[in-house]
Amino acid sequence: MSAKTLKRLGEKSARTVYSSRRIGRAILLALVLVQTALIARSAKAQYCGSNMLSLTPGEYVGRPSASPIEFAGAFTMECWAKATGTLNNASLIEKGDGGSISYSLSLDAAARFSVRLRTSAGERIFQGQVVPAPQNWHHYAAVVVPGDSVRLYLDGNRWDAFQLTPNAITSQPDSLRIGISVVQSRISFPGVIDEVRLWSYARTQSEIVSAMSTTIAPAAGLVAYYSFDDAPGIFSIRDFSSQHFSAHLFAASTAIVPSSSPVVATLAGFKIAAKESAIDLGTLRCTMTYDTLVHLYNRSETDILVGSLGFASGLSFSVTSPGNFTLSKDSASTQSVRIHFAAPSGGKYSDTLTVASSSVCGGVVRIPVMANVRTVALGLDTSIVDFGTLPNCALPATRSVKLHNFGNDDAHITTIEWSPLTDISLISPALPFTLAAGHDTTLSFQLIPGQDEPISTTATLRGSECQEHVAVNFIASRDNIRLTLPPAITYPTHDANLTNVTFDTVIALKNSGLIPFYIATTTVQGSGYSLI
Repeated sequence: MSAKTLKRLGEKSARTVYSSRRIGRAILLALVLVQTALIARSAKAQYCGSNMLSLTPGEYVGRPSASPIEFAGAFTMECWAKATGTLNNASLIEKGDGGSISYSLSLDAAARFSVRLRTSAGERIFQGQVVPAPQNWHHYAAVVVPGDSVRLYLDGNRWDAFQLTPNAITSQPDSLRIGISVVQSRISFPGVIDEVRLWSYARTQSEIVSAMSTTIAPAAGLVAYYSFDDAPGIFSIRDFSSQHFSAHLFAASTAIVPSSSPVVATLAGFKIAAKESAIDLGTLRCTMTYDTLVHLYNRSETDILVGSLGFASGLSFSVTSPGNFTLSKDSASTQSVRIHFAAPSGGKYSDTLTVASSSVCGGVVRIPVMANVRTVALGLDTSIVDFGTLPNCALPATRSVKLHNFGNDDAHITTIEWSPLTDISLISPALPFTLAAGHDTTLSFQLIPGQDEPISTTATLRGSECQEHVAVNFIASRDNIRLTLPPAITYPTHDANLTNVTFDTVIALKNSGLIPFYIATTTVQGSGYSLI
């Protein structure tokens, strides 16, 4: 990206303008004029407490310096402004000590959108193009990136860009002022200002456009936010960022007036606020309930009444603290509201907590709340496994049962306990093993040979988390074959001269065991004997 150096009006400071600066300037000017016509009507004044800063000579808003606004690196400053008199080089936003400026955003006498910076290489002035119709509302934004560039945006459009070679901004602990220039003999801006915001990073064009026409909530990087939505007659100007550094109105009380800026309010009121912008209970394991606190505070100068508080659906989240209480005007103190979460099962849950003030301009706070409950729910397709009655010669024998995980989290089965310990064991899967959520597996158990006796035992499988377990009962009867015969059979003596003589006898075969025995074949050894 090429650049060239220009000198203006004998000023010592130099600016480098991108070569593309003049391309499409006529088109850009036309767009701004169209936008000026579109935003001329007021939107912010349509809601309670919507005010702006209206200045007369010598008036301004100021606050002492603080580390969040003493920028050394990239930052962004923005505001809405409308000139009602002759422009006079006064600043819209300025941080300086009277002799020099740390940084400023201004309209000069020629209506040029300008930025002044104190850098590590000295003071620099960056004068942009002339703003068309400065007597109409415009949004001004300057994005400063040391070692790279200064980018100016008018009504969200890229207006000018300058190269910034120094790698650091030198911001001293001097005061921040709105609507006045201390290096120009304390000249006040001849007009009205609204929605002053300072950010501790370089905002993109899309970020600027997306938020410039609405009021905003505290956000990451927002280090100062003056919307001037304070009650008329109050000289303390609230900082609506998370920093809570109030400024002071150095003017008549009538300087805070109903706003005519095109900013649309997103909150009905401004007094009630919460420390938490959202509550995420995270992932809950081993519990289906949780309690936490929301901390409310009052940003106004008067006490307000908190009327109703509750959740949009109220299915899993509920408020256990009573409503209808007074919130003190001291913004440094908070009132805790307890919320309770109870999940019927595993899964993701979300709701919105709404806290409303019944006081004038009290406002409404809406806080999204969410939780993720992870559960392991083990189950078996049967609670009893019966091996039946088996002879030792038929052992080992196996039986199977299905183990299910009905939860939404993996189950890690680590141990198995037997009560009492017997000759039945788990042979697959090997311990430890993992059973994924929504899946099942086959458990195989084996009975081995042993002492003739009935068996009754319980196996308990235990997981590694949340004391999750499941139990199965086993019954079996183990026995040996117990067949008995007479030890010997003696036939009576007979005459050897007799032929074709037969003797019959009965042999008692006894099964003294518990298991029926089937005789498949018989064999008789020796001549002259047969089984009939």
